[in-house]
Parts: sequence; C-alpha cells; structure tokens
Amino acid sequence: MEYAGFYWVGLIFWLLISSGFILLAWGLWKKSWKTLILSGVALILPTLYFGGA
Repeated sequence: MEYAGFYWVGLIFWLLISSGFILLAWGLWKKSWKTLILSGVALILPTLYFGGA
C-alpha cells in the first residue's frame, strides 16, 4: 500500500504564486514600488522551478 502524504512543497509554491499575484494587483492599484518588489520576490522561486522543468 502506497502512502500518499501531504505535499508541503506544492502548498508552499501555491501560496507563493497566489500571494505574488495578490501583491502584484495591490501594488499596481496603490502604485507602490515596494509591493511590486515583494511580488517579484514571491514569484521568483516558482518561476525558476517551473521554467527549469
């Protein structure tokens, strides 16, 4: 019998992707460069991972 555990890496990636898009929308709406930088930081890890695959 195979053990199907909880995939923490998937949860972390989805949290980073969703928070990145939320911060992107918030930064564009408020015209805040700091929020746009945080959005980029949140999206860089999933982008590098999926781009390399």
